[in-house]
Amino acid sequence: VRFRATQDGTAIKVTTAPRDGYRLVTVLFRKNIYLKETAKVRLTFDLPAGKPRSGSDVRVGAAFATFLAWAFGDKGTVRVDVPPGFVVDVSGAEMAEAAGSGGSKVLTARTAAPVSWFAWINARNDDALTREQVLLAGGDRIVIRGWPEDPPWRDRVATVLADAVPEMVVRTGLSWPVDGPLSVIEVHTPLLEGYAGFYDTTTDEITISEDLDDATIIHEVSHAWFNASLFTERWINEGLAEEYASRVLEALDGDPSAPAAVNRASPEAFVLNNWPPPAPIGDEESDAREQYGYDASWMVIRSRCSGPRISEPRPTSATVRRSVPRCPTTGAGSSISSRSWVVRTVRRRWWRPGR
Repeated sequence: VRFRATQDGTAIKVTTAPRDGYRLVTVLFRKNIYLKETAKVRLTFDLPAGKPRSGSDVRVGAAFATFLAWAFGDKGTVRVDVPPGFVVDVSGAEMAEAAGSGGSKVLTARTAAPVSWFAWINARNDDALTREQVLLAGGDRIVIRGWPEDPPWRDRVATVLADAVPEMVVRTGLSWPVDGPLSVIEVHTPLLEGYAGFYDTTTDEITISEDLDDATIIHEVSHAWFNASLFTERWINEGLAEEYASRVLEALDGDPSAPAAVNRASPEAFVLNNWPPPAPIGDEESDAREQYGYDASWMVIRSRCSGPRISEPRPTSATVRRSVPRCPTTGAGSSISSRSWVVRTVRRRWWRPGR
């Protein structure tokens, strides 16, 4: 990082020294400043953009930018110039927005408490995202919309989807369910607020973090099949998505996976039918509950599709039968037909309130 400083318009010396978690910057005045004297000092520096998947909190590119703005000093005035085409979201302190020249935006703020003042700037220009296409059987398309500066992400997502979607069709026994193109959009990981990706069934858009994770890519695209149009219970759709993604991933690279062990007596345990919709994960407690929901849901679904069951279902008047895809095959073994699923029996035998 290059630092520059001026005092009353004249360049002055700046030194830096590394510290634990920060960098100490020392500005040397041209001369001593005594009682009732003033000097106007301006420190200028650049925030270098971190590469995708780097530890830096800063991203600056043609389609996306994110960084924290500060106002260190006795008092602060902050100005952020946003290039044309970007839609800006500001978290933290409020900043006034005004039109700049040539279609740009100018964000400004003043503060008398600069030590505690900050603003998290997130700006996106979707028109600058890539539009590479993955062609599926029958002419269907998946559009990969990544950052122009991140070819590895675009290549990986396209490769995984080109292989995974046909495999998913075979294993579910159902054709590709999306009417029109499906968009897969790259986003900065913190903006997903604790998750790895989302599928919006109203727009047929998947948002996936910049991290390269094949399981997440396949899990999210599986929600083209497993969503509220199939089951209203979140845990069933997530459990199916986890199970099918793991089987497809195993078929593609031979790397098997399984749900983590769960404990119904743990503090994060809950009745799966009470699992609420996704919400921002801001602490360890909410993170543990979400992870429990995914692992427990996956465990229940896997128990119904292969291996020993948790308990044999018993006939009940509350039984609900719905048409669903068949369970994925388990290697050379046979598959278990689930076209008549005993949904409420699974829930009652596995997650009964008070047990």
